[in-house]
Amino acid sequence: MDGLHRFTVVAAGISRLVVDGVVVAAGEREFGQLFDGPALPVSGEADLRAGRPVSIVLDYSSTTAWPPFPELGVGGGNVQLGWQPPDTRIQEAAQLAADCDVAVVFASTAVGEGMDRSSLALPGDQDRLIAAVAAANPRTVVVLNTGGPVLMPWLEQVGAVLQHGTPGSSSARRWRRPVRRRRPGGPPPGHLPGHPRPRPDHRSGALAGRGRRRPLRRGRPRRLPLVRRARPAAAVPLGHGLSYGEYRYGQPRIEQEETGAVAVSLEVTNVSRRAGAEVVQLYLAAPAAARQPPRRLMGFAKVQLDPGATTEVCLRLARDDLAAFDEAPGTWVVHQGTYEVLVGRSSRDLRGTARFEVSASRPPRPPVDNSTVDE
Repeated sequence: MDGLHRFTVVAAGISRLVVDGVVVAAGEREFGQLFDGPALPVSGEADLRAGRPVSIVLDYSSTTAWPPFPELGVGGGNVQLGWQPPDTRIQEAAQLAADCDVAVVFASTAVGEGMDRSSLALPGDQDRLIAAVAAANPRTVVVLNTGGPVLMPWLEQVGAVLQHGTPGSSSARRWRRPVRRRRPGGPPPGHLPGHPRPRPDHRSGALAGRGRRRPLRRGRPRRLPLVRRARPAAAVPLGHGLSYGEYRYGQPRIEQEETGAVAVSLEVTNVSRRAGAEVVQLYLAAPAAARQPPRRLMGFAKVQLDPGATTEVCLRLARDDLAAFDEAPGTWVVHQGTYEVLVGRSSRDLRGTARFEVSASRPPRPPVDNSTVDE
């Protein structure tokens, strides 16, 4: 049968499936199935034509599989190959979505013990499903039931994305609460990638970046600027999150305390017609001598506001929050110079800035004695 054929490998160990000379599924698992839970497969697809023979090669090694534990029902080398012929379920889902006011698509990744993610892409043909539904209905909501960030090539075509994480067996009943009974609004704790990041080239022992290579040698730690410079822009930046409301930020005000702490205050107004929640974020840019990232997230505050309401938000930086690790003395130091605070809705959506001066560096803090910490 012509069309997209799906393949699945459930294995305890290392597996690699090659169809017609192309690797369609590869991965490593310590367990093929996690205790009494679901299987943890690796999957892929191949576009095949009826009547045309193709080779299917499954390479498998049980080297990394756990030893068998019969009393627990886990462990031991095992491998299973699954195959599914083409079907029309994606087309049927798109046709159904076209007749609905709102379409909701759930997407997930296999996450479990004894496994690593080999890709940031959603497994299987879930991207194809989301794109087809979104093309039929622009009011499509994607619910990501994933244990980490994923690539979202369809992001600009859908109405909204709800990052639901891994809520457990009750997620089917619980996911509706933030949308129907509450006001959703919670920025993700990190950025969501637009496409895979550059990664070390393990075959050559070098870092790839901007067409150049830099060998990795043993000995002293080395800075790796090529990876930082070659990192692509995020599809969703740190702190970004949609809300049912719109908010206006006032100019931040600075108050320096005698202890060296800094208080940052500003007014936030809900300028929309409905109540909502806003997460005000505080970023810090240190002087060049501190050798810090361009800006760091230092605090945030979530406020609930009725339509037209205004509230004052105060975020505080302790003296030690300004410190940077200095390699020369091997301690934390507050460098003198001009510091800049930035407030906004995300690391890219900044609404106001203010500056303050630190006139003298703070003496280094004494090193921490970890020998007294209980393990």
